Amino acid sequence: MSKKKYNILFFEHGAKMPGGGQFSTLLLIKNLNRDLFNIFVVTGRESFFYREAEALGARVEIVALPSEITSLYRNKIKYSPRFFLNSAILSIRSIKVLSRFIRKNDIHIIHPCDNFSRIIGGIASRITGIKAVCHVRDELDDKKIINRFLKWIIVITMDKGIAVSENIRMLFSRRGKVPEKIVTIYNGIDTDLFNSVNVRSAYLRENLKLSKETVIIGIIGLLIELKGHMVLLKALLKIKKEIKRPFICVVVGDGTEEEKLKNFVRDNEMGKNTFFLGFRKDIPNLLKDINILVLPSFSEAFPRVVLEAMAMKVPVIATNVGGIPEAIENNKTGLLVPRGNETELGLALKKLIEDSTLRASMGIAGREKVDKLFSEKINTRATEELYLSILSQSRSFYDK
Repeated sequence: MSKKKYNILFFEHGAKMPGGGQFSTLLLIKNLNRDLFNIFVVTGRESFFYREAEALGARVEIVALPSEITSLYRNKIKYSPRFFLNSAILSIRSIKVLSRFIRKNDIHIIHPCDNFSRIIGGIASRITGIKAVCHVRDELDDKKIINRFLKWIIVITMDKGIAVSENIRMLFSRRGKVPEKIVTIYNGIDTDLFNSVNVRSAYLRENLKLSKETVIIGIIGLLIELKGHMVLLKALLKIKKEIKRPFICVVVGDGTEEEKLKNFVRDNEMGKNTFFLGFRKDIPNLLKDINILVLPSFSEAFPRVVLEAMAMKVPVIATNVGGIPEAIENNKTGLLVPRGNETELGLALKKLIEDSTLRASMGIAGREKVDKLFSEKINTRATEELYLSILSQSRSFYDK
């Protein structure tokens, strides 16, 4: 007799620029046990996520969602009575569309993938009576009204909320207690794909005509203000004349800050050692060539790129924010610096640029930690167990 298979729906509003959260979701879709789960994906538009999910064998459908709200991001919200009225009307339309899809396809669990999807998906799950699980990949502190609202939606509508770090889980604390439905499952990465033994070089040295002595510094991610690219460029400008060993910086990714960053590089005559590579899919190959990865973000939950670099034995310099200290042990697997502090970042860069032995030892320690805590197998198994546990329980909206 065959085992019962459950229908899991990943709901993603259709962001145009792929980020770490999307890559994490795609890795989960790839590895979920197909003997237990049928995978459905609903997205608001054809996008990178749509194409990749389809290639992984998921049943993918575009569902008409209002573009006025699917293009909405927290940092672009302009609060006004008109905004709230329009958002409510558009959200109701989206909830109706999604609820019809859930009933038509006999979905057992909906797994919203981003902030907008959590709101729409959470309410649709209550209307249809199915289970709901979401990841929490943002630092939802209480400083902004929208963050408090998003946390409230998760606690009220989700059966489980998966925080990607302990730091993120603790942001749900009230009177010293975190709701039981908020659990921590660290991001996982493909440790075979991100393995320096298995990966070929991206030939950065050959293409950029670099000597073996040149240290390659890399920053990988969306070119948005939150990621702190400008802090890195200013730090490099400060130390450029202080370091004898040659170095360059490669900027991987695209986004809204690209023109501003390129103008800074041009205005400060940094073009000879700063290269913009655009969006790339060959991240393992690039990390094979990179000697130091830098992530100077102002806010992070638990960034995948840090784990990917550690898996490739690349030491990481990152800001001491969010869940980053849960991955990087300062002075062991990398270096932690205060956010927005170009002076401290410059000192950390000098330390690693000038000490190849330290870089190597940090790289080895980083790989060991990834194998122990952050592999895709650990992440997938924990998520599957969570799915099965809530499917075996009666629906509960509040923790006892």
